[in-house]
Amino acid sequence: MRILEKREIYEGSYLRIFEVTVGEGENWVKREIVQHPGAVGIIALDGDRLLMIRQYRAALDKYIVEIPAGTLEEGEKPLECAMRELEEETGHRAEEWRLLGEMYPTPGYSTEIITLFYATRLRPGRRKLDVDEEIEVIQVPLREVPKLVSRGEIKDGKTLAGLYLLGLMRGLR
Repeated sequence: MRILEKREIYEGSYLRIFEVTVGEGENWVKREIVQHPGAVGIIALDGDRLLMIRQYRAALDKYIVEIPAGTLEEGEKPLECAMRELEEETGHRAEEWRLLGEMYPTPGYSTEIITLFYATRLRPGRRKLDVDEEIEVIQVPLREVPKLVSRGEIKDGKTLAGLYLLGLMRGLR
């Protein structure tokens, strides 16, 4: 398989959409690809409590519970973005950071890669929400998280992936 043609059909504030012709031999199809700058997600633990947010998501037209996260700015490294987003969204800074891994949330149509971090030793910082953000910070006892997942109260992909990677890191199954 390979891309034969690629043309831009939309350019937004941080997303670009391309129509590509992909295939091999006689079999070629058109697909739309969303080019995304990348993002981060943060599993932030304050003792035995997971720092989470309840945020309105316009694409879903509802509030969801998820980990703090954000999109990379031009030239920004993932760790820099994670540190910035944790403080902006939650008003917390972390003294210790560890890489958990990377994930492709929607590889069928997007180039987005989300880098997931584990942050501990939290201390107060300065919250600074974007104008389009409405976020409630919540702290969930870690032992309660599996119940929230099993009841369908956490459905966000990066949050589920981050929790899974945290479990692997801590030797849980």
